[in-house]
Amino acid sequence: MAQAILTGRREDRSRRRSNPTQYLLSGRLRCGRCGQAYIGTTAYGHSGRYTYYTCFTRMRYGTKRCNNDRLPAEELEQAVTRRLWKVVDDHHLIDRTTTRHTSA
Repeated sequence: MAQAILTGRREDRSRRRSNPTQYLLSGRLRCGRCGQAYIGTTAYGHSGRYTYYTCFTRMRYGTKRCNNDRLPAEELEQAVTRRLWKVVDDHHLIDRTTTRHTSA
């Protein structure tokens, strides 16, 4: 049975684990305590669905191995997006960077 699943994943690229996730920052942030990647996770509570970025160690092994906080996904993604827009809007930075790369 397991071999059939692996074979199916090999043939169908959409079923591979490395496919993009709905979490934009998954795997791109590192935990300050244990160094593992933060990954997107979902929790369900009384008021509905909650999305977070959670340290891989915390998710896999629990808070005894890493008790770093879960980070609210929407707030974190908005903060990163705001910062990226500041960089994009920094015309002096863009000019210096493109000038440096075109003159090399």
